[in-house]
Amino acid sequence: MKLFALSLCVLSICFVCGCSRNPLDDVSSVPAADRVALKACLAAPDLPDNKWPEGAGKARCWLSLPQEPSLKEIAATLKGHDGTLELDRRYAEILAAHYKDPLHRDSLFRAYKDFGTPEGQLLAAVWMTKSPGSAFARLAKGEAALGAAWKARGNAFADKTSDAQFEGMTEQLKLAVPSLLLALHYEPRLSPACVDLMEIGDMVSDEKLYAAAAQQCTKVDPLSWQVNQELLMGADPRWGGSFDAIDRVVDQIRLREKDSPMLASLLAKGIGRRAYMPINDNDHLAPIAQELDRAALTAPDVFYIDKAGLAAEQRGNFPKALVYYSQALRFAPDEADFLIHRAQLRIKMHDSTLAYEDAKRAAIQPDDCGCKKDEANLAMVFRSLVRVDDERAELEKAEKQPKNRLWAMTTMCKSYIEFGFDSEHGLPCTKQLAEEFPGDSEAMYLRALTLYIVHDPAAAEFDARFRKLADPSRPGNDGEIKQLDQFTK
Repeated sequence: MKLFALSLCVLSICFVCGCSRNPLDDVSSVPAADRVALKACLAAPDLPDNKWPEGAGKARCWLSLPQEPSLKEIAATLKGHDGTLELDRRYAEILAAHYKDPLHRDSLFRAYKDFGTPEGQLLAAVWMTKSPGSAFARLAKGEAALGAAWKARGNAFADKTSDAQFEGMTEQLKLAVPSLLLALHYEPRLSPACVDLMEIGDMVSDEKLYAAAAQQCTKVDPLSWQVNQELLMGADPRWGGSFDAIDRVVDQIRLREKDSPMLASLLAKGIGRRAYMPINDNDHLAPIAQELDRAALTAPDVFYIDKAGLAAEQRGNFPKALVYYSQALRFAPDEADFLIHRAQLRIKMHDSTLAYEDAKRAAIQPDDCGCKKDEANLAMVFRSLVRVDDERAELEKAEKQPKNRLWAMTTMCKSYIEFGFDSEHGLPCTKQLAEEFPGDSEAMYLRALTLYIVHDPAAAEFDARFRKLADPSRPGNDGEIKQLDQFTK
């Protein structure tokens, strides 16, 4: 009788106040500052015609949350009286919550999200100095060293990575591995430590280190998204695995997904990797559009949803591409590449206002790892929108990358000519360009052109150097020759 009365009470409360039937909609545990973005993600509709497991989209939203506690909070805590004790208590609570609630799993990994950044590395060092016996501080120190190792190595393939880069990486890993091992020794449930060790095992091709770490991870935290993501990375054909190995991991994930819906976003890895890996070129995805559609509809995997958008755009289906890009940005709202892709599409759809909003959002994203790829594309987005100051800001970033320096400097110099000649900046720009790239015909052309404009006799020297390097059969060079001919006449 009491149970029946209680049920009626609960029902009456739900009728009056409303009850959330899906626990994934309960954002009460999230800091107020992060709730707006999370609620927007949770409220957004899933991809049309998807075959995702129930709750997969909402669960994926929770993986988009920023670090909690934030680095700012950690810094303030460490400055306080008994700050290290308070921080250890906070992280112990996070550890307990991580294992208590599989629906909101991976809060532990979120608590270590930013220690690999320069700011996080400094804080980890302070925490470690003040609390050398803390497992949580040890893990922060390991995360920091691993972040520094990736910074030293870069993200290029091994054949495009220098010996000096590998040496810098190795020195940082010598600091990371002991810290991570000690963290696990003090607290075996600290699964971010064993995930980091798996990652390091892959980085240095240490099969024993990887296997031992993988065994520990799957033993203590089999429902973690990060653990299963790292298992998939270890099975990847690019790093010595195979498609069959990926399938085996996915089969295990499928068994665990009902207990941890976040895992559902990993179910398309085999489909997507088989389609994308042979091409691995964002400019030629139209032939595999159907396979990418299938991957996107199988799981809320932001990588393949974005790639499906690129394929749809290349096939001329702009509305479909827009849906894909927007869905990818639902789960990763600050991903610069996704924002750039949508901005480029919106320019084609003649929506310059929203294109500019996406481009500006992409421009303000931090690049702590030094691995942001698309300053060049972002600069061209701003150029298409005739946002010259924004374009130049991105070109300045692109100039710092050796592979983009010639193109970025050339484009920068052109910007001082094409929008009305700016001699104050244009002349020094072409001077530096010509000095750095004396064997480039376009550099010689731009230097000659700017000197001709201001009637400087030195223009003839660079004109002659340009003509020695130029190939008249190339359409671009032919136009440049004709333009300089007008000055000589």
